[in-house]
Amino acid sequence: MPGRTVIAIGRGASPIPTAVKAARGTLKSSRVNPGEPQGEAIPIPPPPDDFPPPLKKTWIDLAAQVDPMRITSAAHIEGFALMVTSIAICRSASATLFDPVKNPTFSMTYVSKTGAGNERIQKWPELEVLAQHQKIAAYWLSRFGLTPADSQRVSTLGDSSTNDPLNEFGT
Repeated sequence: MPGRTVIAIGRGASPIPTAVKAARGTLKSSRVNPGEPQGEAIPIPPPPDDFPPPLKKTWIDLAAQVDPMRITSAAHIEGFALMVTSIAICRSASATLFDPVKNPTFSMTYVSKTGAGNERIQKWPELEVLAQHQKIAAYWLSRFGLTPADSQRVSTLGDSSTNDPLNEFGT
């Protein structure tokens, strides 16, 4: 459609890692990507120095959840930073909406005066910001396996406490 930009966030089911296909016996040599990234799992580094305190707090909170899974490589840190930013923006917008000083009734709308002196009911701008960044945060949370539906897709490295029969194949 002219004048409209459509951005597709997902492209369907995530591809199955080559190591899992090999373990299952479904790997076809014609479909192997020789350029597939083979990054080592690394701990998430401390938050960047230029992050403001709310982003640093969110970074530390999320790193505590993601690090034990040992799923991040150096290439994932930028995506992690985007997730942190969106979640911090959601937290900030929510805090403003539920601020008892700014919004004592916890209403989703407020009354403003127009140039002619009439009253106009408007929704809080934070609602738009919150809605937009909730979608972005949900995308990144799912990519890191931090939603209930996505947590089963993520396999952790070095977890010997599970009795997964595929563990012997290094998946």
